[in-house]
Amino acid sequence: MTDQVAGRSDFPPNTHWTNRSQLTYAWTQLAVWGVGLPLGLAATLGWLWAAWRAWHGAARDKGEWQSHLLLVVWAGTYFAWQNAQFWRYMRYFMPIYPFAILLAAWALIELVNRMRARRRNRHSSRRLWHVSA
Repeated sequence: MTDQVAGRSDFPPNTHWTNRSQLTYAWTQLAVWGVGLPLGLAATLGWLWAAWRAWHGAARDKGEWQSHLLLVVWAGTYFAWQNAQFWRYMRYFMPIYPFAILLAAWALIELVNRMRARRRNRHSSRRLWHVSA
């Protein structure tokens, strides 16, 4: 049984995992078939953005970096650990789904808020230009 779990036996269910990319197979299954491509891309970009903000926020010591740390560490560590296993069924990645959805929602809301703020600043600068002219 240990050889089967480690991928060292030539048992028919193990042939499903031959020639699978260690890096992209699990992400493809999760993003395309698990949550769907739009949510999968949003979750991936949300995780990357939150990880970047946590990393750079810790370097600047602003305190904001702590708000994303638990989600980034849990989702990233669990994904990497499960992806390193021989059997990478989608059901083993299900504990990541809620956190991936939270990161996707955060990223989309943050983008909308930034776009609204940019639009508001653009309109206020136009008004200021019209008043001064």
